Amino acid sequence: MNDISPRRWFITGANSGFGLAFVNAALAAGDEVVAAVRRPEIFEEPPLQDLAASAEGRLTVVGLDVRDAAARARAVQVAGRIDVLVNSVGSYCAAKGALELASEALAAEVAPLGIRVLIVEPGAFRTGFAAPAALRPAAARIADYDNTSGATRATLAASDGAQDGDPAKAAAAVLEVLGWPEPPLRLALGADSVDAIRAKLAAVGAGLDATEKLGRAMAVDGTGGR
Repeated sequence: MNDISPRRWFITGANSGFGLAFVNAALAAGDEVVAAVRRPEIFEEPPLQDLAASAEGRLTVVGLDVRDAAARARAVQVAGRIDVLVNSVGSYCAAKGALELASEALAAEVAPLGIRVLIVEPGAFRTGFAAPAALRPAAARIADYDNTSGATRATLAASDGAQDGDPAKAAAAVLEVLGWPEPPLRLALGADSVDAIRAKLAAVGAGLDATEKLGRAMAVDGTGGR
């Protein structure tokens, strides 16, 4: 990948947030971009239209609803060669967790083909994620959850436009890592992300330490185990 110039990016969710930040960064680096958006008519509106006008033919916009298999096939056909895929999916934790594990498995599957996978794990960034229009209407309030999910929802709405993270810096960091001879599987972006991951690893490690003796005692009697 590092020897290809210009690279061709295929970016989903390209009209806003991280997707748009990656479009800008890739074009600024002199690369080509296939920008996938759910509603093709959005191409007639800024900012993609403005970018296309200044990209000297290096930006192509395609309609893509990732839930539609036929639409996926058409978009890939339009793209032709793809050197860098930015797979931006649902924004909820369970979906992100599933995507992370799927990407981890994919990394092992495609490594023999010379394809690398980078799992980007951002913290709070100033995208439209927490904008009032992007949040689902609250379900019926359950008082027992006021201090957990209720507090999270309230904090999320209040954070719109005040997050620490700069999407442009995130995109620049990804471009930098793509140029490394040995890029990592995961890239945590934002101090909050780094801190949260370290705390999670510490909690997992503590739980493993507490149960290790029991976990290692599962061998059939007489085999010795490890």
